[in-house]
Amino acid sequence: MKKLDAATERLFGEVLDLPREERSAFLDEACRGTPELRRVVEELLLENDRLSGFLSDSPYAKTEGGDATEPGAGGEGGAHSLSPGTRLGRYSILSPLGAGGMGVVYRARDERLERVVAIKMLAPGVLSGEEARRHFRREALALAKLNHPRIAAVYDVGEQDGADYIVMELVEGESLAAKLRGGELPVKEATAIALQVAEALEEAHERGVIHRDLKPGNVMITPKGNAKVLDFGIAKMLAPLGGDATTTLTETRGVMGTPLYMSPEQALGKSLDARTDLWSLGVLYYQCLTGRPPFQGSSSIGVLHAITTEPLPPVRGIRPDVPALAEHIVTRALEKDAELRYQRAAEIETDLKRLIRDLEPGMIGSGAAVVVEARRGVRRWTLAAGVACLVLVAAIAYLLRPTAPPPRVTVITQLTHDGTPKLAGGSGPQGDMLTDGPRVYFQVADLSQAMIMQVSAEGGTAERVQLPFQMAGLVDLSAAKSELLFQGPPFDTRLGTGSLWTMAVPGGQPRRVGNLTAFDATWAPDGALLYYTVGHEVRVARRNGSEARRILTAPGLLYWIRFSRDGQRIRFSSWDEKLNTNALWEARADGSELRRMLPGWSASPNECCGAWMPDGKYFVFASTRGGSWNLWAMREKRDWWRKTNPAPVQLTVGQMSSQAPLPSVDGKKVFFVGASPRGELERFDVGKKLFVPYLPGLSAEGLAFSKDGSRLAYVTVPEGTLWQSKADGTDRRELTFSPMQAGVPRWSPDGTQIAFAGREPGKSWEIYIVPAEGGNPEAVTGGDNDDLDPTWSPNGEELAFGGSSPAAVSKKHPIQILNLKSRAVETLPDSGEYYSPNWSPDGRWLVAVNSNAHGLALYDFSTHQWGELTKVSASNANWSRDGECVYFNDSFDLKMPVYRVCLKDRKAQLVVNLAKGGTLATGTFGQWTGVAPDGSILAVRDNSLEEIYALEAELP
Repeated sequence: MKKLDAATERLFGEVLDLPREERSAFLDEACRGTPELRRVVEELLLENDRLSGFLSDSPYAKTEGGDATEPGAGGEGGAHSLSPGTRLGRYSILSPLGAGGMGVVYRARDERLERVVAIKMLAPGVLSGEEARRHFRREALALAKLNHPRIAAVYDVGEQDGADYIVMELVEGESLAAKLRGGELPVKEATAIALQVAEALEEAHERGVIHRDLKPGNVMITPKGNAKVLDFGIAKMLAPLGGDATTTLTETRGVMGTPLYMSPEQALGKSLDARTDLWSLGVLYYQCLTGRPPFQGSSSIGVLHAITTEPLPPVRGIRPDVPALAEHIVTRALEKDAELRYQRAAEIETDLKRLIRDLEPGMIGSGAAVVVEARRGVRRWTLAAGVACLVLVAAIAYLLRPTAPPPRVTVITQLTHDGTPKLAGGSGPQGDMLTDGPRVYFQVADLSQAMIMQVSAEGGTAERVQLPFQMAGLVDLSAAKSELLFQGPPFDTRLGTGSLWTMAVPGGQPRRVGNLTAFDATWAPDGALLYYTVGHEVRVARRNGSEARRILTAPGLLYWIRFSRDGQRIRFSSWDEKLNTNALWEARADGSELRRMLPGWSASPNECCGAWMPDGKYFVFASTRGGSWNLWAMREKRDWWRKTNPAPVQLTVGQMSSQAPLPSVDGKKVFFVGASPRGELERFDVGKKLFVPYLPGLSAEGLAFSKDGSRLAYVTVPEGTLWQSKADGTDRRELTFSPMQAGVPRWSPDGTQIAFAGREPGKSWEIYIVPAEGGNPEAVTGGDNDDLDPTWSPNGEELAFGGSSPAAVSKKHPIQILNLKSRAVETLPDSGEYYSPNWSPDGRWLVAVNSNAHGLALYDFSTHQWGELTKVSASNANWSRDGECVYFNDSFDLKMPVYRVCLKDRKAQLVVNLAKGGTLATGTFGQWTGVAPDGSILAVRDNSLEEIYALEAELP
């Protein structure tokens, strides 16, 4: 979508202010002969409905023209539709006022106090369970204590026939959003409104209440011209337990808050304090002065990127008559670093009062005078310094000048809309893509095949590239963009390698490249040589696969080789299989001068998958610096006095993971994969042979139940944090916090502790124990090897644990038993080939996976011997509650079958094919399965969204 012009913005504002049933007819008339304009406005309306917070329409009562009624609001908003005269306790419904994604707002009458109020009916499912409802009421009680003339009061909350509602003060007038549709306001009026909003914020913040969604639509202007702030704390009232206003209510309702008015910390999903409201006030004041928000974009992603990275456009560059003090207030309120921003509402209130005083007729503007006088002082000093000083300063400025202005993203466009997985997972973000200019090639995988797809570089429907193989991996395109290099059979699944093949595109015949097998590969720019990786080595061969030789060795699993523009250097990525981190490396094309890139740049280094832009000026790559995967651009060194490249600049922001950058052929775009990991738990009832949702809305894996079945421990996806709750998902308690990653929780037999595998960034997995009620996790193991899969002895005095599959790592990790009292560690005999242990309820057996045979084995504590339980390939082995049987799934079978094998006959019996039933978890979720206390099979449906985007950026 192109950047909006003023006419489009104005039309969108007019449509948004109309009742929904009138919008279509209005657009018919307004957009006659301009279908493209109508399409853009309708897209904006959909985006507004999705991201506007509690309401999409203004919940205010118009003083002219009657009520803003909307007869169809109830059905559209998803809440209970109430007709006039309906009673909610002591309240009588009069008419609807507006609707949005979270519910419907009604004008109502309080029969007891004989006053008109506003009632917000919540849509079903907004509050899930009694604990959420209690949380909602506690927050409402705190809001009801706010008593200030600038704040719309909260009177009551209630519930009737399963419908929850909030009773609030009904404010007559028009919203500031409606007022701003006429453009900028007089400076004095704009400042007076900002001052009154600041007074409201000061009162609320002193009482510990943060608004979290301050915007013009939540500020009412009464008929007397006074401002009143609505919906104070509504975001907190409706936030999930343990969350805040930045967390999502459900998968479809999006982020709480409106992107245009979000603070940088809110856009990045960080914790919030009162300073986030001061940012939003700065945006509101800027818009009052200029008629437009300071940070804009063609999509929510573009807006969030602008908020977090782009400089603030000067107010007086848009409106020269704005006083310097007003510019100063806006600039300080919109500091991206919260520490440099106004710290309290009282501070901005003081400056606004000074400006109001300066704007009074006949008075000299002291704020402006200070700025002017300071500038005069600077000019006098500069003249006194003399011409020689100016020359010296100019020379120093030249030598120390920045190499170029920072990169700036201008547009981000979504190209695909199919939701299919496009990231390989495992060794990092390996969603390799290629482009020949008009097309982008990418890879997707389903249950039975890995396919190479193509989509227009402008976006559209993806089509499959026809290959004779069911499994194929995307590798490279020739310099002429006429020949595709890809992986094909035979594959070595343990090493991740496959044979290399070439094929003319479109429609050629595949031809194998000698006898080469590789994990990843690329052609040299001249096409004469082929560079490829196998394990820790980069190798090179002739185009036909002959004369292969190793040119360098580096730590980790090597992949993603890219050439510099002149063909003299290569950069590639490596994956540390033990620490699960990635690194960027550089060498000359002959393998010499090997060095690691960006040493010390990130506290928790994890960079990969880079590529030079076609002109060679920038190198773009992915990194988890600051949290999730995002794209960064690094300017190549060009000044003789600089020893290293300038610091990288972040290109993408937000909660969506951005990976696998691919520069376009013309260098105007960077294609990338945007991923939003999300899982949905399902339960298979063995008796009824039926899949049903389990704990809807919870994206988690590794579920473990306490011995009595009353409590539940799990790890959230994608955050990787450990929680425990009641078995129905209520009474949630967070036990671990970022940046620790948790996995495989297990309850102690007495239900007081939880053991789990945990890992700090850049470190190995260790076994931790944390009190079930919360506290500091204690590491009980340590060392160079990964310690995984803790399992309690029935008496709670010991923990058994293993490591990664010995077939997947170079160093074997035997199964060990830790005595929690003495901290002595015992190694089980002959256990070097086994992993993923699980203690039987009676304490006699330990079941584990055999890495050689892939089946299950039993260790008998009475005989101290291993014995075979089943030869069927197995993972996620779980004992039944009675200890008579073991449930497991075959992760090598594409149907993802779950089996049960019982000790009495040791015959594997198929329970269900999860893939056939529609439940499948791959990549992100590791094909996890578990067993509920009633014997039901638990699994995760992978609902992650992975789409291809294109960003356009200024890379000077």
